[in-house]
Amino acid sequence: MPEDSQEQPAQGLSKAKPEKKAVVVVTRVISQGQSTVVEWYDVDYPKRKIVPTKKLTAGKESRTYEIEEKVLDKCPDYGVAWAKLLPDLPGLEELEKILKQRGIWTAEDFGTKNHQYLGALQQFHNKGAMAILKSREVKQHA
Repeated sequence: MPEDSQEQPAQGLSKAKPEKKAVVVVTRVISQGQSTVVEWYDVDYPKRKIVPTKKLTAGKESRTYEIEEKVLDKCPDYGVAWAKLLPDLPGLEELEKILKQRGIWTAEDFGTKNHQYLGALQQFHNKGAMAILKSREVKQHA
């Protein structure tokens, strides 16, 4: 054998390390039976899912648990999908329309037209509240 050749591992014997499983650190919200509602933050957005309690392991910090990401992805979401339930909820375009109807066209208008601005926010809020109440009525009668 030439001197510059390196030893090759025997065929079929790999020294690869086992792949580290991706985990998500969660907190427990509530447990009932064999299920637990867990919460974690995805960027700055809180998320919740219902997971099998037996899939949770103690986390590194107090009151935290870990769960494999692939397991978490398969679990059902917890909570109402508001965007799907309330497609008629007013959006930013509606807020813009209300502000302009009340004479608020520039940033300076916020400082000089406080009552109009507060009225616009109240009107926008009322439209959203009505959409929520309407969806509850539809759901109750379904």
